[in-house]
Amino acid sequence: MHDVLLVDDLPEAQAMMAEVARMAFPDARCQAVGSVDEALRLVKQHAFDVALVDLGLPDGHGADLIRQIQRQQPRCATVVATIYDDDDHLFEALQAGAQGYLLKDQPSKWLAQQLRGILDGQPPLS
Repeated sequence: MHDVLLVDDLPEAQAMMAEVARMAFPDARCQAVGSVDEALRLVKQHAFDVALVDLGLPDGHGADLIRQIQRQQPRCATVVATIYDDDDHLFEALQAGAQGYLLKDQPSKWLAQQLRGILDGQPPLS
C-alpha cells in the first residue's frame, strides 16, 4: 500500500495527480490538500510513502514544504509536480530534498512511469 500526499491548490490538478499516483501504484491511497498549512497538519498525523508537491501554493512555497516533510518524515519520497520548466525552480526543489521533478503538462501515463522510476532510483527529472 502506498500512502500518497497530494499538495496542489487547484482541484483539477489534484485529480490529475491522484490519477497519476493510482496509475503508478494501483494500491495508492491518496489524500489531497491545497496548502502548506493543510499538508503540515496531515504530515503530523499520518505517515506518507510519497508526497507530490506543487511549488506555487497560496500560503507558501512548495520547496519550503518539502524541507519540512523531509525533516518530519525522512522516509517519505517527495516529488515536485509543477508547471515551472526552468532551472531556478528545479534546483531549488532538488536542494530542498525533492527526489524528483515532474512537469504536469505531460501525459498522465508518462508521468506515472516517471514517478515509478523516480522511486526506483532512476533520474529524477521529467
